[in-house]
Amino acid sequence: MLSMVSGDSFYKEALSYGNCSDCKRQRITASCCKNCDVANLKGKFYSWTSGNTMIDEFIQYTQLNANDSTDYLEWIDFNQFDLVENTNKESLADYFGMTKDPTLCYMFVMSYYENENLYSYLNEFMGVLCWRDIVDMLWAIPAGLNFITERDLIHGYLHRKNILDENGMDSIDTKIADTGLHGPVDKQISSKQIYGVIPFVAPKIFNGYTLTKESDIYSFGMIMWMLSAGIRPYCDRPHDSQLIQEICSGTNIDNGTPEPSNRSMSARRMFGKLGHDNM
Repeated sequence: MLSMVSGDSFYKEALSYGNCSDCKRQRITASCCKNCDVANLKGKFYSWTSGNTMIDEFIQYTQLNANDSTDYLEWIDFNQFDLVENTNKESLADYFGMTKDPTLCYMFVMSYYENENLYSYLNEFMGVLCWRDIVDMLWAIPAGLNFITERDLIHGYLHRKNILDENGMDSIDTKIADTGLHGPVDKQISSKQIYGVIPFVAPKIFNGYTLTKESDIYSFGMIMWMLSAGIRPYCDRPHDSQLIQEICSGTNIDNGTPEPSNRSMSARRMFGKLGHDNM
């Protein structure tokens, strides 16, 4: 006898990965049993430490709340790495874990981006980038910011060195890194302490206001300006307290940056307005 199977039932059946042979509970993927995997990770908590309680608790939290076998961080001992090169250019993405080098500097273990950060990428390719390439990059950045803001979070440290770029088959792969890494991990940041790259920090932050989603938009506006102009903002002068005072007093970025060539002035004015409206 034939019987009708509803589409919903068929869909659920297709997504069934069977039961775990150990705990007999349903697996969430073909090779992952959340119950057993979390228990296994929890059983190893005693066998590693970063040397910092807050970091340990953060890594443990990701492991206890993992939804699959790649959805958590691990502590990776530094001596497990081969061919270590300190690029000092934050050219990484997709977090895998954390480690600490012999100088006691904590690091995230991430995917390597061969073309490094936005500064390095522009230095190499600015002369050959077309507007389609630039729009490609500008499309990806707000998508990442939207992912952050949908979770009621802020980036707080968006600038030219934590925008990572890689040439794809037919487009430029652009991602945001260093989310929320705008100060010491083990200290409460006061409103008087400012961490960031001066041209990308909203003037309100210099005046003692806290970081907001709007300050992230200001930083993005400055990145848009830089891509359209083809040069770094305020590249011909020191990034010091004098520059901060001038930015806070309303100095227009075009008055403090050499004139770029071969870029649309109307686009630059539009991008500059985006930053100004979120000051």
